[in-house]
Amino acid sequence: MKNWIVEFAGQTVAIQYSNNRVAELLDFLFGDVSSKTNKNPVETFCVEADNVWRNCVLSWSDNHDIQIKSRSDLAVHLFSEVLFALINRCDTGHIFHAAAVHKDGKGILIPGKSGSGKTTLCAWLVAQGYSYLTDEAVYFPIGKSCFWSFTRPLNFKSGSATALDSLLDASFVENSFATESDIKIVPHRLINDSWQAVSAQASFLLFPEFTDRAELSIEPLSPAQSSLALMSVHANARNLEYHGFHEAISIARSTPAFRLNYSDFGQIENQLDLLLELVLEKTFDAKYIAKLFRSMRSVSVKTVTPNPVTTKAVDDIPEETKQGSKKKLTIGMATYDDYDGVYFSIQAIRMFHPEVADDTEILVIDNNPTGPCADALKKLDKWVKNYRYVPNTRVRGTAIRDLVFEEANAESVLCIDSHVLLVRGSIRKLLDYYEKHPDCMDLLQGPMLYDDQQSIVTHFAPRWRQGMYGTWDLDERGKDPAGEPFEIPMQGLGLFSCRKDAWLGFNKKFRGFGGEEGYIHEKFRQADRRTLCLPFLRWLHRFARPNGVPYALRWEDRIHNYIVGFKDLNLDVEPVIDHFREHLGRGPTDQIVQDVVRQYQQTTT
Repeated sequence: MKNWIVEFAGQTVAIQYSNNRVAELLDFLFGDVSSKTNKNPVETFCVEADNVWRNCVLSWSDNHDIQIKSRSDLAVHLFSEVLFALINRCDTGHIFHAAAVHKDGKGILIPGKSGSGKTTLCAWLVAQGYSYLTDEAVYFPIGKSCFWSFTRPLNFKSGSATALDSLLDASFVENSFATESDIKIVPHRLINDSWQAVSAQASFLLFPEFTDRAELSIEPLSPAQSSLALMSVHANARNLEYHGFHEAISIARSTPAFRLNYSDFGQIENQLDLLLELVLEKTFDAKYIAKLFRSMRSVSVKTVTPNPVTTKAVDDIPEETKQGSKKKLTIGMATYDDYDGVYFSIQAIRMFHPEVADDTEILVIDNNPTGPCADALKKLDKWVKNYRYVPNTRVRGTAIRDLVFEEANAESVLCIDSHVLLVRGSIRKLLDYYEKHPDCMDLLQGPMLYDDQQSIVTHFAPRWRQGMYGTWDLDERGKDPAGEPFEIPMQGLGLFSCRKDAWLGFNKKFRGFGGEEGYIHEKFRQADRRTLCLPFLRWLHRFARPNGVPYALRWEDRIHNYIVGFKDLNLDVEPVIDHFREHLGRGPTDQIVQDVVRQYQQTTT
């Protein structure tokens, strides 16, 4: 008989076997936690199996033995008993029932009881670019904030396996197998083909609850709440002094923690991403994060079907407001069923920037004039000076911003999202900038404020992350509102400005939403112009959408726009394809790319 040694949390288990097929199964299950140590094992198992897995016997001490008739159920029983033996006597640290992923050594722990959705959420995070560690157990040595993972194949329970369709490509399904107890075992090495044992710093605690038809809620937890939640999944508490409670408190005090309730991965797209970015990339501490989310203690986001364009008859579309006298600056925004956003952006401009009222017009392009917000948007022209409503049925999506420049009745244009607020005095300073630079042909932007109105980001760093080109970044020169303008590679398009006759426009083949950031900046650079950050031009952007996004966000549109934009700028499209293959899977990405290329060729011939 040969010995296979499994090591975790300072304990070892020996598994005796003689069949080479059993050796392959052991490598599949325990290949990343195997050891060559000579330490005395806390338990010894014996596995006997025939070549067709019809007659298998799993036995260990005290005359325990199980008769098993399939490879899949042998895998489940063996894994369960081995892990229990490793945990049962461990007194050198704390073992929590949790999934875990990491990025650059920063670990996200997903503690939870069986059925809470740990594995599916773990798989979703892997699809967003995080590295897989485990979906079962983590070990904190006493006094340490770094943890080690018990890595194994992912185990999807009955009811959650449908998540595989959107999270994993065909190769995962082909190489997985289902058990008689309705567990689908998926090889994790297809996720981490170069996996190696790493310790990770506990940087984020996420307690999930996946519930059918639940609305999304993301709620910050206090250290007390977090430590109690950790204790509910503490696997070896009985072996430790004070049942490990002091250590759980220490972890909870030093690690931001949130409770997540959801029923669909579409709900957490762009919500959980932002939260993780704030915690992991900006290294904000737990107190800051709690403060940030306190104003929305329970952020509920419903999955909303986009309002159909047939809500209002085409003949009943509100009339366009007549154009007034020419101004120095058009403040324009395109909107799709976001009356509240438009209303508060406009009223904030009027209330906090009254000094620019005579020099500016406010232009609203209604991207869904047959929708429920159209009449209310139109009626604002009775109350707001220099306000103009323009219904649009020609263009939908990203390229709608071109229409803001077409309709602008001013020398310069400030284009904002219909839910952006501008810092007091910033519009006056922008007008002054144009007066001092009458020949300016540059694209102008400014620092975006986070919800605390203190932290800022000045630009996008040109790198791929989670299906988007560009990640928030900070140039120290942007911290001083009185600082000099400086060049940036790109920035989010929640706010940007340029002279009307300097606008270069989006590619007419763009469709839907996404892919525009970076494109327009490179277009300006290729025209020998600059993209500048004006430190005084500060703006606040509403990200949370508690009632959902009323328009469709599709990966097909985003990939289409990236490919069209990169081709328009004579840039290599391979990085686009490579990223989405990694993000969405090779199969779905290649199908979308083929469709995009075919459509692109048809429209250019």
